[in-house]
Amino acid sequence: MTVSKKSKVWILIVTLFIAACGIVHIITISVLPPDKETMQDQFYLYEERFDIIADYLMNTEYSTVYIDKASIENETMFTGSKTHYQKISDKSVVEAIKWLLKNKNYVNIGKSENTVFFQKWSFLEKDRGIAVHADKKSKPVVEFLVKLEPISENGWYYYEADYEKYRTLQKS
Repeated sequence: MTVSKKSKVWILIVTLFIAACGIVHIITISVLPPDKETMQDQFYLYEERFDIIADYLMNTEYSTVYIDKASIENETMFTGSKTHYQKISDKSVVEAIKWLLKNKNYVNIGKSENTVFFQKWSFLEKDRGIAVHADKKSKPVVEFLVKLEPISENGWYYYEADYEKYRTLQKS
């Protein structure tokens, strides 16, 4: 049985349409920021991983920590210009970080003073994610914060940071 030219053209058109839809879907997901409900749902699904990581980072001697996909490949965290990269000693923490960064597409995970943050989305100086203060009672401190809303009763918050909006708010 031979396939006619007309059938081949239709098969090609349908294939291209499906590919185009897939590309649009991927682009839309990466550009659109997550909302509070999405972040809250993810938090409750993966709360144990978030807690393992946050507890480890809160108990490190470093006041600043930054972890992204590149550093976690070496099982390290950037801890500042003087101390550079330090090994993450707890394998369960390494696995939890790898899982969030790779499987759930978090941008980075870090610690700034007494706040641990999990940045889920970043685009043109705008960020969204979740954060927790070390004492789990105080509000977390996030740079260029414009919105902070609780997502759990044990100190976790959804945050939005926006440099331009923050700068404008500071002027008024």
